[in-house]
Amino acid sequence: MRKTSMAKPSIVVLVWYVALGLQILLGETHAGGLPLSKESAEAKTFWVIHESQAGAKSSGMLMGCPAHKHGTPDEAFERLEDILKARPSHQLSSIWVCRANQTEILKRFAPLIDQVFINPFVHLSDQGPASEDFMWPNFKHPVVNRLREIRANGGEKRLLACVNLRGETSLFGKRPASFEEIEWMIFATIGANFQGLVWRGNLNRIPWARRLRRFADNLKRYADDLGTARPVGWVKPIGSQPVSAICSEKTLFVVLLNPHYMTLDRQQAVRLPLKLSAAQDAEVEISPPEGVTITSVESLGSRAPRLYRDRNHIRARCRFAGGGQMLVFHLSHGSGSKPNRTSPNTMKLRKEHEP
Repeated sequence: MRKTSMAKPSIVVLVWYVALGLQILLGETHAGGLPLSKESAEAKTFWVIHESQAGAKSSGMLMGCPAHKHGTPDEAFERLEDILKARPSHQLSSIWVCRANQTEILKRFAPLIDQVFINPFVHLSDQGPASEDFMWPNFKHPVVNRLREIRANGGEKRLLACVNLRGETSLFGKRPASFEEIEWMIFATIGANFQGLVWRGNLNRIPWARRLRRFADNLKRYADDLGTARPVGWVKPIGSQPVSAICSEKTLFVVLLNPHYMTLDRQQAVRLPLKLSAAQDAEVEISPPEGVTITSVESLGSRAPRLYRDRNHIRARCRFAGGGQMLVFHLSHGSGSKPNRTSPNTMKLRKEHEP
């Protein structure tokens, strides 16, 4: 009887399966590789992805560099309109805005699509906050000023910030950025109400890759609420501490920056921090709207802040090291309720974070 054997798969098929496996591992596939629905839960969360994933079909990427890769901006605009007319309206749509003419491109193209991938750290701004700004109020810093500008020009669209893990040459020159400096930039971005982070660079070549992965995992715990949070004006610092607050229906995020990091010299380059190990004390005052109650509080990978009442306000006091910190206040809603000083859950969290 003649023996039969299965045909060996071709090298092309093997490469295809390997590529598919990597896509699944990196989270690049969704619903068979189709773009996400803009109303899906995943399309509304806070994304933490690598740059290689931005072009996946699930992200709905339609166009890169409208400023120059598709003819003139007018020609790119017409092409994007044609693309959108030919695809289902419920599908998530994205573009990647490059370094050129970021402000002008955002103003013109953002109204057409759902989310924008952009590197907000390639340009700086001297325009400080307006008196009505909730994002980093009263904090004038060239990097933060630029984040506010991009957020304002992006309107209500989702913005995902590209973060060069080595640090932009325009800011850091020939030296690589430290973990604390990248951490500062990430917290600044979250406080400016961006809806995601996009890593640029080889994570395996970064000496602090493990710390960054742990940091990203902590952020992902709050992805649902970070993705829907919006700036609020009922949190203010005690003193000169840079503070920005964003709030979803269930969670208030109070973002703090360490002023010892990311200071710029006269040439607009980042100085080496003088107090690398200095712990930063911070205190904020929270005045929740009527009917909103703080039920518990924690911080990102650190000890929970201490809460106490000051008249009709709640004060949170904490100490942190590194580029910044994010305090997470869990909320409940009910008519006539008043802000709590603490709750059993708050006390439990505090005990869990004790050394």
